[in-house]
Amino acid sequence: MGFWERFFKSYDPNLWYERGYNDGSQGKEPFRVFFKGGNNEVIKDAYKRGYKNGLEASGKEESLINRLVDFLEELDD
Repeated sequence: MGFWERFFKSYDPNLWYERGYNDGSQGKEPFRVFFKGGNNEVIKDAYKRGYKNGLEASGKEESLINRLVDFLEELDD
């Protein structure tokens, strides 16, 4: 099992439901779809735009968001 599978399975999947996107045909998609074939900048950009478009972060979600963005920024270094 890879890192991302462990990362997503270790938390409530509802926390990872991307509420900032709606493609009009499929409806809203789970955030994890943005990890398939995307580089780190694409992933971070998608998450930040989704977060600004209506994700109301609880303390737990805020912590997970920060942890994910920190991890992606470390990969860029």
